[in-house]
Amino acid sequence: MYFTLFSSRMRLRAKPFPMKLLLTTVIIVSSIASYGQQVSLSLTNAPIEDLFRDIKKQTGYSFVYTRDQLDQARPVTVSVSNVTLIKALDICFKEQPLSYHIEDRYIVIREKAKVSTPAADKGFTVSGTVTDENGVPLAGASVSIRGTNKITMTDESGAFILNGVQRASLLVVSNVGYNNQQITVYTDTKLAIELSYSVNNLDETFVIAYGTTTKRLNTGSVAKVSKEEIARQPVSNVLAALHGRVPGVTVTQQNGIPGSAVKLQVRGRTSINNNINNDPLIIIDGVPFAPNNGAINQVGSAAGSGGISPFNSINPADIESIEVLKDADATAIYGSRGANGVILITTKKGKAGKAKVDFSYRSGWSKATRTIPFMNTQQYVAMRKEAFNNDGLVPSAIAGNPGYAPDLMIWDTTAYTDLRRLLIGGTARFNDAQLRLSGGTASTQFSIGTGYT
Repeated sequence: MYFTLFSSRMRLRAKPFPMKLLLTTVIIVSSIASYGQQVSLSLTNAPIEDLFRDIKKQTGYSFVYTRDQLDQARPVTVSVSNVTLIKALDICFKEQPLSYHIEDRYIVIREKAKVSTPAADKGFTVSGTVTDENGVPLAGASVSIRGTNKITMTDESGAFILNGVQRASLLVVSNVGYNNQQITVYTDTKLAIELSYSVNNLDETFVIAYGTTTKRLNTGSVAKVSKEEIARQPVSNVLAALHGRVPGVTVTQQNGIPGSAVKLQVRGRTSINNNINNDPLIIIDGVPFAPNNGAINQVGSAAGSGGISPFNSINPADIESIEVLKDADATAIYGSRGANGVILITTKKGKAGKAKVDFSYRSGWSKATRTIPFMNTQQYVAMRKEAFNNDGLVPSAIAGNPGYAPDLMIWDTTAYTDLRRLLIGGTARFNDAQLRLSGGTASTQFSIGTGYT
């Protein structure tokens, strides 16, 4: 090319040379020189727009693309130094669903032509039968390929056939009342699939006054709190675990003293007479709890504090479940004693099998986030003096008798104690550790537990 340009210039002296030809020759040389520009790139999982920006900054080439093409592009990871523009673009677009084409000073982005799947790759056939745990064929079970629209149903004999299945496809088998099963298939195969029964909430066991039943068959109003729900609550009194979990049951702690009584009401009060007990009957492992929900001490009970709850000595970690009987189920065996409802508490028992050790530990803290604003001593004294002034009175204190203003005349008006901080301003920390050993044989089971709170 350079030789041709030089030759053209030599002829220009002797004979006019077409300017158009000379100009065309210069453009070709300039374009070839631009393609040979050196480019350095270092990107890691970067948007493809960052790549376009770096190349334009180094070469001056602009990119032409659409927003849809950007949405299809994958993140760019490239590290090259001093390579040509063409080589850099080839490396960057190798794993992209896009290609490029250079026109003048523009790099036009295009979508790569989609490679059609060969007609010969039609997949393979999967067939088989679906039965329950007892080997009974399941008719109407659903058999599908995850992520596709391929689906079929089993016939009366539990058989099914699926055509056009691709390698490493996930086969999903489901039926109402049974647990789903997923199988990865790689080639032509015939499967024997067994579905296990699914135990849902309707089949959960309930303890009632005269035995056990399920929610599906229960005709009364019974609510259950399981050991898993009790374990998730940081309470030291098992009755507090019922709070907000049983419809129709009101749970009220009498005061903030540790171990204080917890008041229970099932479907409200049955009498407006305070002398009549409205507490439900409490049964533990079939035996009426002797103190029921009454206080086990006399200190403070006369002042309405409720005393110490007898359930404060029962470890919530020892409880298997709590059932609340609200209607006729409550009086079926216990008669009038169950008129206010019955709380059935079942404790954990040993189970036959290998010895098992369960350990749990949790800790936490609680603190009052905000309190009622009170006046300090100086503010209170100022208010009292203003009150006397409004009534036209003079505060006084008769010798040997506080009179009607001892807080102004006798006591120290500069002393101050912040009772909010003293009584409820601290941080209450707690630690709870539980250890249980259980196991046994078919004839002898054991369960030993201890806890620290």
